[in-house]
Amino acid sequence: MQPLVVVSAAEQIDESGEVVCVAITGTIPRILPESYVELPYSNDRPHPKTGLTKRSAAICTWLETVRKEMCFASAGSARSVIFARYSRRLTDFLPTNKPLLLNGHTMPEQPYRILSLDGGGAWAVLQVMALADMYGSETPGRQLLKQFDMVAATSGGAIVLMGLVENRTLGEIGRIFSDKRERKKIFQRLPWWRRWLRLGVLLRIFDLGSRYSSVGKLKGLEALAVNTRDHRLDELPGIFADLPDLLITSFDYDRSRAALHRSNPKSAAAPQPPVGRPRLHEAVHASSAAPVMFFDEPAMVDGLRFWDGAIGGNNNPALLALVEALANGIDRSRIELLSIGTGSIRVFAVPPVSEPATTLGDIKKMATSVLDDPPDAATFHSHIVVGGRTPTAGEQVADGKVVRMSPVLRYTKDESGQLTRIPPGLSQEEFSALQDIDMDAVKPAEFDLVKKFGELWLTDEMPNQSIRSNRIFECEIGHVTYSEARQRWLELLPKV
Repeated sequence: MQPLVVVSAAEQIDESGEVVCVAITGTIPRILPESYVELPYSNDRPHPKTGLTKRSAAICTWLETVRKEMCFASAGSARSVIFARYSRRLTDFLPTNKPLLLNGHTMPEQPYRILSLDGGGAWAVLQVMALADMYGSETPGRQLLKQFDMVAATSGGAIVLMGLVENRTLGEIGRIFSDKRERKKIFQRLPWWRRWLRLGVLLRIFDLGSRYSSVGKLKGLEALAVNTRDHRLDELPGIFADLPDLLITSFDYDRSRAALHRSNPKSAAAPQPPVGRPRLHEAVHASSAAPVMFFDEPAMVDGLRFWDGAIGGNNNPALLALVEALANGIDRSRIELLSIGTGSIRVFAVPPVSEPATTLGDIKKMATSVLDDPPDAATFHSHIVVGGRTPTAGEQVADGKVVRMSPVLRYTKDESGQLTRIPPGLSQEEFSALQDIDMDAVKPAEFDLVKKFGELWLTDEMPNQSIRSNRIFECEIGHVTYSEARQRWLELLPKV
């Protein structure tokens, strides 16, 4: 017999006798997701309020409609606890003509939560590490997705998103990047003769030209799409319950403009007709087709050609997701946005002029710069759009509803206040090596160093990326450390 909490108010139960309930579980994850509400219990006897005798939680996304006569016994009342804590999706499951009531008052509109995942190739493992720290490494992907109303992703972040939709745990998604064999399914090296014949000797001398097979990447992504490969992206909401709106960025190669792949083709922000009907792994393939330095040709999807979503300026898709929500009538006051990056290099406050600008050098710089995300761009604009404050002189604004999480490799201040100190935990050799690792990070030593970078960030030994910082990297908006950013996101979640 399944224990339930009745959430229908007495005045909402009509002649049919149907009541809406939330299920109770005794299986508690290490870090409680937003949808879990711990309930009072007693070890020695039934708790006087709930009747529970062990640690339990109500799963507020697990709703059941039952007839009143099917409720065999009443052990107590936990309805007020549920409503005090949970605020997100409950209204989505109840009849619109029966507003939720608590003590005679209509529940206010609930937050609209967005998860934004940057591009960054294998460095996207940093996103997996942060999500695992917050939600638990054994949390199934679709259970995590239930905490959000929309998820936007680019390139490596889109691979993470695909893993979540596939319902892999965060630990399993991490292994897509950490396992050398899994990583090579996505980054499939071109034969040496194809690399040389395609671009010629001169470009190879200057370390330019494609390294990986675009067709091979598609096959690798399809192999990962065990549960979704046979379904179009816009079919997934009808297959998997509680799936948030999915937004995957790319760049239309032939039309030279940003392109978006949506699970909701009826979005008010979507052009009509929509840009094809890709499957999830095909949309991810389009989003992760980094050109020039990485993949040999644009991604071919539904007869259309695409480059990486970063080419359209959307490596950080936070602002894109925010505009999508606003276009669909979401009030900006309801929006809370978690933006997770893949690390950035900010070694010098004023970069030295060490080399003359050259055509070939500029081509290489352009090919990698599109994958970058300065902290004063998408997340800062999003912060302002949702009503975030700008700081007064000397102030740090840390109470906004846009939270940015991403490690930054840079010098920290020494005793004299100069930016000369290497962050603790890294040697000079490792500090220099991290600056030279490309987004693919296919070599085990490179990937291990990226992962170490992430571990130092999670323990606050590596700085967190600001939403806005000044010329010497002092945080003006956002959070100095990962722990501060994590705490702010938890503060935005409903309280018991």
